[in-house]
Amino acid sequence: MSNIMENSKRYVRSQFGNLITVGEPILDKYNERWLVTVKSYYPRITEDNESNERILNILTLDKLCYFYYNLNGIMVKAPSKEECLESLKLSLNLWKERVERIVTKASSKELSNVQTVRHFLRPVEVIVNYVYHYDVLENYEIENLTRTQRYLNWINLLLELRLLEKTVKGYTYGDTWVALKEKYQNKDEFMDIILSILISERYSYIREIMNVEQLGTVIHSNCCYYKSCIEADKIVKRHPESIWKDYVKYYGTKSYAEIFNTLLELSEAKVLLYAKPYFNANEEIYDRIEDYQINKSIIPPI
Repeated sequence: MSNIMENSKRYVRSQFGNLITVGEPILDKYNERWLVTVKSYYPRITEDNESNERILNILTLDKLCYFYYNLNGIMVKAPSKEECLESLKLSLNLWKERVERIVTKASSKELSNVQTVRHFLRPVEVIVNYVYHYDVLENYEIENLTRTQRYLNWINLLLELRLLEKTVKGYTYGDTWVALKEKYQNKDEFMDIILSILISERYSYIREIMNVEQLGTVIHSNCCYYKSCIEADKIVKRHPESIWKDYVKYYGTKSYAEIFNTLLELSEAKVLLYAKPYFNANEEIYDRIEDYQINKSIIPPI
């Protein structure tokens, strides 16, 4: 078994470099072979733009690929450089997506008050306001709405979350609605929590199915800031240009002016704090992110 380990280590050093290593051999009894996992301790450097402190943190990217040995310890198959690189890219992308989900969930309450988000969620406000005052949004009213199909898409999301319930006449409040209304008796608070739930629980669907670029820009700009805090394991102050560079790196080309304007929108809704020239975290949001106990080890599909 020690020979298996040494052979695997020697191979990755010569083929993949210093960022790649291997785990302990695992006996696969069913297939009568030994497996050796390939993994990476991937460095991430975050800079606090105010103090110029550079913070090093390590992501453990596990099970990138495998070596296969027979029961006599003879190597049967080794991963190629291309396979290892592709798995590394996949794992880093999974990490980015996981951070995006956690940051969006943790900041959904404040995100619901961002001007661009509020504009995008306007159809939900129309639906909720009507049911709030009249109990039932009747079918003929839906047919009279401009862009009826778009409203029906939102209604379907609200049905999935049991915020609405279908009746013969149209749509009325569901079980989740009733429970929330008991807790949030102020109408504005009630509206905010419904919009927050949609962002928190259905953002991926909204982004992919409804294909709204402006909403993605807001969510991604927010994630670019808080991702740096997560990887530094503390709140850092960042210049808007640094956040913009991360945005271009992770999500594609956008003008600096557009991202800066989006960051200002986020600060107006208290998603981020802005004291010229740096953006800073809303500590309540950062605490919520911490409460999710993010595990930086990613296990991609085998």
